[in-house]
Amino acid sequence: MSMTVEALADWLGGEVIGDATRVVEKVQSLSKAGPQSITFFVGERNHIQLKGATAAAILVDRKLQQTLKIAGYPSTFILVDDPKDAFLAVAEHFAPRCVRPPVGISPDAHVSATAQIGRSTNVFPGAHVAAGVIIGDNCDLHP
Repeated sequence: MSMTVEALADWLGGEVIGDATRVVEKVQSLSKAGPQSITFFVGERNHIQLKGATAAAILVDRKLQQTLKIAGYPSTFILVDDPKDAFLAVAEHFAPRCVRPPVGISPDAHVSATAQIGRSTNVFPGAHVAAGVIIGDNCDLHP
């Protein structure tokens, strides 16, 4: 799945500074982001980190607009109200959460009669739960 920087900016309610035609295929941290990645930057200091960035786009706070234009960074930016929230939304879009399979307690798991297993918890085949152990809700236990 891929999107142009322009489409992402429209979806996020952001404004593009730079090449809006760049294509984004994944999300990564600022230090690891490559030419097909989107990342984010927070803060008004240390924006020198942006100088060598190779990301397709960088989500930044709208308040940095003048700083970025004056500095003349070669990167493409999407100005948003909250870069972290925008990054999380984009991450969810590019890598949606997997639906957990409802396994329950497998008959091939070894669970003590005195163990307490929370609601919607999966205990997979071969997993061991000892006596007196308390497992919370929505957990996945593998061997």
